[in-house]
Amino acid sequence: MSLSPPRACPCGGLIREGKCSRCGPKKRAPHKQTTTERGYGWDWQKLVAQRNRDPDHVLCQDCLEAGMVRAATERHHMVKIKHAPDLRLEPENIRDLCDECHDARTARGE
Repeated sequence: MSLSPPRACPCGGLIREGKCSRCGPKKRAPHKQTTTERGYGWDWQKLVAQRNRDPDHVLCQDCLEAGMVRAATERHHMVKIKHAPDLRLEPENIRDLCDECHDARTARGE
């Protein structure tokens, strides 16, 4: 544990060591199923790899609609796999997003 006093982070949080709790890595609850059991097996990985090579899918769609340009780092299912497993690999059900937009949509329950 550091003995130095906390300092201010540019986001407004307090930094004790490394990054502040707002900017640092987000901690997720551990999953009870494997990625394959959740619908992200080999066929999903192949689809993502294919989209990563396609120039039409390398930019965040939400950012583009807002007039910004950011790289897409996540693939988001518009209709969740648990609600419609048959749409899991359908291109019309997948949206290319940056981390920030993906986190925002996930937080809204989309």
